[in-house]
Amino acid sequence: MEEIARVPTRHPPSDRLPAVLPAQMTAQRDLFSVRVETLASRPIVTCAPDDTVTQAARRMRDRLVSSLIVDSRPPGLVTATDLRDRVLAAGLHPDTPVRQVMTTPLHTIPADSTLGEVVLAMVARGIHHLPLTRQGRLVGIVTDTDLLQRESHHPLLVRRQLDRAAGPEQLAACAREVTTAAARLVRAGTPPADVTRFLTSAHDALYVRAARDGEAALGPPPCPYALLVLGSGARRESTLRTDQDHALVVADGAAPGADDWFAALAEHLAATLEQCGLVRCPGDIMATNPARRVPLGAWQEQFLRWIEEPEEDAVLAAATYFDFRQLHGELDAEAPLRRIAVQAAGSRRFLGRLAVAALWRRPPLGFLDHLRGDHHGRIDLKVHGTAPIVDLARLLALDAGDSAVATTARLQAAADHGTAGTAATDLAAAFEYLQQLRLRHQAERLAAGAVPDDAVPLAELTALQRR
Repeated sequence: MEEIARVPTRHPPSDRLPAVLPAQMTAQRDLFSVRVETLASRPIVTCAPDDTVTQAARRMRDRLVSSLIVDSRPPGLVTATDLRDRVLAAGLHPDTPVRQVMTTPLHTIPADSTLGEVVLAMVARGIHHLPLTRQGRLVGIVTDTDLLQRESHHPLLVRRQLDRAAGPEQLAACAREVTTAAARLVRAGTPPADVTRFLTSAHDALYVRAARDGEAALGPPPCPYALLVLGSGARRESTLRTDQDHALVVADGAAPGADDWFAALAEHLAATLEQCGLVRCPGDIMATNPARRVPLGAWQEQFLRWIEEPEEDAVLAAATYFDFRQLHGELDAEAPLRRIAVQAAGSRRFLGRLAVAALWRRPPLGFLDHLRGDHHGRIDLKVHGTAPIVDLARLLALDAGDSAVATTARLQAAADHGTAGTAATDLAAAFEYLQQLRLRHQAERLAAGAVPDDAVPLAELTALQRR
């Protein structure tokens, strides 16, 4: 079989700075110490692309499987969910050939990958079946059920629980399980980017679920709209301490009174997220703020005005709202807003003001450049650590005219465009290291029954960590 889209795996490096942090591995519960091939005990069941969906359904029933590999070029996958959503719900004829409803190309992963890598791949892609390969050949398939039977509290389970929660209380309980699962990944030594990606994926599911529940309670939207997530959520860099940052983009020409519906939706969204542990933004960067739920044309005018008239407030606003990602809604707002944001590359005045704003954040250095804590002897690893790197990465990406949103992706874009030199690599390594420190500290706070924060006592840092 050919043309298989392989899911990349990432093994934690052993010679980088984050390795100095204690791992506290627990072998029997460590998802990153068990190979997925140990779970794939059943042979692959296949069907032909010209088989009917009825024949495919019967084969799944007879062989007690929930998916079939379609022996086509390129190979495909058809699942029981596909038969439900793409055939029955779509009103297709029972004689429809499988090739019309299969997924292709396949997303696969090497059979010697760890369970943790499989979980993260499934969560990132929102899939429940993942074929395994060895030397380019399909050798098995693992499902989320296989993983759940082995480990009842791993991240994939809690993501599924979010999708299936029956009501607000169960949704809030699932959200707590997300935090618990993420803390376990941290204690297992999982790379920080994988932990933040998992948390972001779960938070995305919360946002979408809250919006859909709001629509169900309020009735159909009066016009198309888009739900945007902002800040760290947009960059897929959520940690164990994340507040709400979101906005609504409404279609132009909405009927009078439409804002009453969107105001109610925004409050439902904020209240649901708050119940699930995502506190309201202290800076009021939420759709409950009328200025953060306006028509698309008004958003476009704001973006242009921030670039063309970069006064202090405009620069601060751009630094906040240029980190966005659309999560939900029928209105395509992301593409037109992104096109305006990349226009910043042509405004040297705007980029200059953005650079000045980025330099406002001063490292907490004292005599002889030694780290200096606050009056409690602590250092804020976000304000004085990751935030300056986030600001610089945004500036470098905008200067390069690149639309990347994630910090490391922005730094890579700057390096590719030759606008940052070796500094991009150094900043990416520093960002990864500081994220690891933040997550470890937050996980330890959770384990102690305290609220996660970013204020780390200097006394707890080793000499190497301080450097």
